[in-house]
Amino acid sequence: MQSQKNGRLPYFCCGCSLFPGTLMAAVLTLLGVVFIYSSPGVKTWPDEIVYVVMAIYILAFLSLVYAVMKSDPRFCCLWLIIIFLREVIQLIQIIIFIVVADVFDAIRVAIYSISLLITIYFWLVVWSFYRELKDQQQQLSFTRASQTQSSMHVTQGETSLRATRRQIP
Repeated sequence: MQSQKNGRLPYFCCGCSLFPGTLMAAVLTLLGVVFIYSSPGVKTWPDEIVYVVMAIYILAFLSLVYAVMKSDPRFCCLWLIIIFLREVIQLIQIIIFIVVADVFDAIRVAIYSISLLITIYFWLVVWSFYRELKDQQQQLSFTRASQTQSSMHVTQGETSLRATRRQIP
């Protein structure tokens, strides 16, 4: 069993790698768009706000899928930021529901709390995937730098060897 490294998850649930977990987070983001569009509470919002929120979620979905497919950690950041902000808003909603709680709001608090916990887990999965990609990039750049440096030493050694041979009568 792999240990946690710097607050990262070593794998997704059931021992799967972080790759399918990150893809699942992307799919759940897209399902969030469907939920927003079909939610009865959203019908009271102005259409422009609904479309902007849906566009932000679609952008987050596309950036995360691109990050996974191209192994580019930069595009994970957009999803991480958008979902973090959403979770802060959801936490504020939960606090408001608790303050003005009645029976209906208690059910809503339970649903929102479970949703918040699940989303926090997926956020940690994507964060861990992001860190994994960053580590791979750093290792790759270090390997390239080492290869370049060793080839420079070989070239310098060959040049000095040639210069020495020219000086020998």
